[in-house]
Amino acid sequence: MGCANVKDEGVKDLAHKLKYLEDIDIGGTLVTGETLRDLVTLCLNLKRVNISGCKKLNASDDNILKANKINFEGGEDVFRFYLVPE
Repeated sequence: MGCANVKDEGVKDLAHKLKYLEDIDIGGTLVTGETLRDLVTLCLNLKRVNISGCKKLNASDDNILKANKINFEGGEDVFRFYLVPE
C-alpha cells in the first residue's frame, strides 16, 4: 500500500503471473479501472482488494469489484485524494 510508483502495467503483470491470487493491496497506487477489470478477469480466486487512496480511480470503478462479488476496502476514502494535488 502507498507505493505511488505502482501503475497499471505492474499490477497487470502480477495478475498474469499470479492467477491464483486471492488478496491484493493496491491502495495508494496509480492504478486505473482498467487494472481492476484485468484483476477480476485474470485472477479467478480473487476475494479481497484494497483500493484505498487510489488517485486514478473514479467513483464508479468500485462497481467492477462489486459486480464480481469481491470484497474491497476503499469507499469514499478512495476518492478524497482527488482534492490533493499530485
